[in-house]
Amino acid sequence: MVEERTDATLFSWYMLVQLGYDVRLMYTERGAYLAYPFEGMFYGCSYIEMNGVKYFLLDDNSERSLYTYDGSHAGAKGIFTLQQNSRSVFPDAPMSRKIVFAFNGKNYEVEFPYNRYRSEFYASIPQADLDFYFTDAGSDDFEATCNSRLRSMVDALPNQREKVRFLYALVCAGIPYATDHDQFGYEKFCLAEESLNYSHADCEDRTFLLNYLIRTFVGAPTIGLNYPGHVAMAVMLDEVKPSDARFNYKNQTWVFCDPTYIGADVGMMPGVYESETPEVFD
Repeated sequence: MVEERTDATLFSWYMLVQLGYDVRLMYTERGAYLAYPFEGMFYGCSYIEMNGVKYFLLDDNSERSLYTYDGSHAGAKGIFTLQQNSRSVFPDAPMSRKIVFAFNGKNYEVEFPYNRYRSEFYASIPQADLDFYFTDAGSDDFEATCNSRLRSMVDALPNQREKVRFLYALVCAGIPYATDHDQFGYEKFCLAEESLNYSHADCEDRTFLLNYLIRTFVGAPTIGLNYPGHVAMAVMLDEVKPSDARFNYKNQTWVFCDPTYIGADVGMMPGVYESETPEVFD
């Protein structure tokens, strides 16, 4: 069994190197493992850093002490990225998430279609930096299905602010809140489509989903806000009210938008964060 696994690892390493990826072979007397070069950072994964490149061990069963070699193979300089690839193909596995919420005294019911296999693939990605989830553009077919369900509702609203408020209400009131530890037993970040595959969502997952919806249906610029133990966002609006909680960034005014602040609205900020200076990611 060990020999079969080692042969499979060596074959994968050979093929990836031939495709131009700077995959590094790690080994012991008992077997071989692959370390993959990625942009950014994975958390909860072991890695080595050589010549300024981080090589991540994605095999949970890899050993603690491993050997490798100096240098890289000629022509194998490619580094992996987590960004969406328009050529990626997943089997059709349509699922649907019903979201019920109220906005401006009217009740709404939206069926969000999503691909179960793609969501399961997203779930296999090790936890990365916040900006990866915040800037991810999603797949073309997920955007198309969202458009088929939401576009007419959003476009019927009179102005930019009302459109953002509508999407804010959808996320805040339509998706129950739970911490990652309550739902999964560990910290987990979810891409927008992936979050629809779970019954609940916490602050960062609500933020990633709301950000995706605002960028897709409103086109307003957004930034992520990372507070100690909490993630929120802010949006640049055409209309800023005197009562809005505002955030200044790059000489621009951004309106605070916290989709975990239950019962609140766009522009409202919990008092606990008024004196905090968050890390910005965009």
